[in-house]
Amino acid sequence: MIVIDNKGYELRKVDSFELLISNYLNDNPFSEDEYNNDLRDRYLNFQDSLYNDIFGAYPKAPTAIHDSYYGGSTWVMFSSVVPFMAPRWNNRTSAINNLNLFTFLHLYDKWLYRHRMASFVGFHGWQKIPFFGGLAFLNNRTSSVIH
Repeated sequence: MIVIDNKGYELRKVDSFELLISNYLNDNPFSEDEYNNDLRDRYLNFQDSLYNDIFGAYPKAPTAIHDSYYGGSTWVMFSSVVPFMAPRWNNRTSAINNLNLFTFLHLYDKWLYRHRMASFVGFHGWQKIPFFGGLAFLNNRTSSVIH
């Protein structure tokens, strides 16, 4: 019997990544206050190794995060996984510009990839996607990203 689901291969990979990160955090709990250099290094080593095992270790073009729909400040993410936003960028995203040709981008409203808000899959390179109208629920809520 062949089972076909409505999730593509890449989305199943993201589900696996999220589950394994969640299991790691359940087995190694810590709060934001406890997130010191040692914990951060151990977590980031686990996360990067897991990401490379699931998705492969190949470079991607960066993704630009904008704090305004039409301009303003920009932070460029060069890493494929961003467990927490850069200083002063948490809950400040109003638009994205993914500079990859064909890829996925997942936005989370909690640090360490908890509670996925949205997934963008396909070609959206070189075009700014503002978070208003139907995407207004994403505005100023992003705390972590996988791209």
